[in-house]
Amino acid sequence: MEYTTKQFIESNRFPQIKVVYGEGYLDKRISGIRIIEIPEMVKYLEGGEILLTSLWVYKECRNETFIKYLEQYSEKKLSGIILKKRTSEKDLELKRDLLRKYCADQRIPLLEMPEELEYWPVIKYVMNQVFDKDIARLKYFKLTHDNFNMLSFSPRKISNQASEVLDLLGSMIENPVALYYTNGNCCASTGDNSDKLVLLNNLEDYTPDILTRFSYSRQQGEFIQYVVRIDIFGEAEVFLVITEKNRELSALDYMALENAIITLMYGFVSEFAQQEIEKKYDHDIVHALLTNTLSRKGMESAVRLLGLNYEQKYQIIVFQTKMDAHGRYDKEFLHEVGVIEGELRALFPGEMIFRNMERIVALHRVSEKETQIALQTKLEELQHTIQRAIQRRKSGSRLLIGIGKVVNGVERLSESYQEAKKALTYIDVIRVVSGNSNRMVVRYSNLGFFQLLGDIEDPSKLLQYIPESLRILHDSDSKNELIQTLQVYLDNNQSTKQTSETMFVHYQTVVHRLGKIKKMTGMDFKNANEMLAVRIGIVIYKIIDELE
Repeated sequence: MEYTTKQFIESNRFPQIKVVYGEGYLDKRISGIRIIEIPEMVKYLEGGEILLTSLWVYKECRNETFIKYLEQYSEKKLSGIILKKRTSEKDLELKRDLLRKYCADQRIPLLEMPEELEYWPVIKYVMNQVFDKDIARLKYFKLTHDNFNMLSFSPRKISNQASEVLDLLGSMIENPVALYYTNGNCCASTGDNSDKLVLLNNLEDYTPDILTRFSYSRQQGEFIQYVVRIDIFGEAEVFLVITEKNRELSALDYMALENAIITLMYGFVSEFAQQEIEKKYDHDIVHALLTNTLSRKGMESAVRLLGLNYEQKYQIIVFQTKMDAHGRYDKEFLHEVGVIEGELRALFPGEMIFRNMERIVALHRVSEKETQIALQTKLEELQHTIQRAIQRRKSGSRLLIGIGKVVNGVERLSESYQEAKKALTYIDVIRVVSGNSNRMVVRYSNLGFFQLLGDIEDPSKLLQYIPESLRILHDSDSKNELIQTLQVYLDNNQSTKQTSETMFVHYQTVVHRLGKIKKMTGMDFKNANEMLAVRIGIVIYKIIDELE
């Protein structure tokens, strides 16, 4: 069944499109529809197409050259030309007159569309009229692929390219589109909305009515949203979100969506490969800075190559990946560390990050306006975000973060690095001192005066600070059951009831254990000074455990 330019106009699907010239020639059969994307577009036409153009691609060519390009279309027997008139392009007016004259000479219908109407709704409508369902999908896939491909090879930063991809996709599917990092922060969007991504409880797997290589999910809030997870080499992930605000997505929309995802992946993978090269080169230099093994001349070279500043304030942040009790330190675990590194690079942009086995180190520039409380909060949020992603992957690992002190200039970076590592070494001690057994982000300064003991590397010298009553308990408590009960008892202000609730044991069990401790050691729980010495002794035993 033939579909003509006259049928297109009479359908009134796009009442904004008006016939400028050629009312008598509207019976021409439409064989396809294309956008004039390059001056030599005639090479890619089969004949009988209706063309869309704003003449932008001809803006730089001379009028004589433009006429020659138009003459080449004569052999293609065009079914029509739809001209988008851009009011801002006054210098194209003469070329528009030349196009009108050409259409009159060749008896080609010339139609005009307003600037605010996008090409893509017109293209989809015409393709669905001209071709059967499968051919329309193939041709539309090819057309959108070519348009996204032009963005793939543009030398832009990924953030700029992502915005352009989303703008093009948004014009194709006529709905809002946004790209999010793993932490839910917006990377780019087609609108002003930069709110965090919220995954609802009704999020479910979804399969669109096309052959797809990607995993879709759908959730229902104010509008239906489609969420596509984009994996980058298994090292990082981003989420593409389409909000079905203006109209329901069609099969052709999903074809465009597939091409947009491929283009985004190409951009992220290209940037990832470049970062890998840079990381390998920077790793040795940064490691030498942190271990203070550079000569004065080497230091100057490192500062210059890494773009550092002798006057800038810095601090080191160490991210340590730990396996849970059932995890294994193997190739899979190291791969998981690589994934976490990718997530850190996405969530902690602008930082100099390098990896050494299970440890990831960030060299953080401290700004004048930044407070340490704000940094702590930011890192805690980052840790929660990545830990949730770890749980989704079921890898059985935990991310711990140690923060080093702020230092002036690069020459003291090793001091901050050592503090960050020590914070992780004594994380269990810090948890006891702070009374928070779930702390994942710690500073060495959280040890308070216990830092003095932490600097003693000989365990035998630490024993002299432990009261004799606690040493007797430690030596006879092979299961560590009594010391643990004592610690929880002191943490709960010597409340037997709260101790039993915290340890999930019967009240009488706690009473029995405390009586046993008192009988065994002679401790006086009412003596505040003795209890302070015991609390300090418990912390010292943990320090000794870490040293050993």
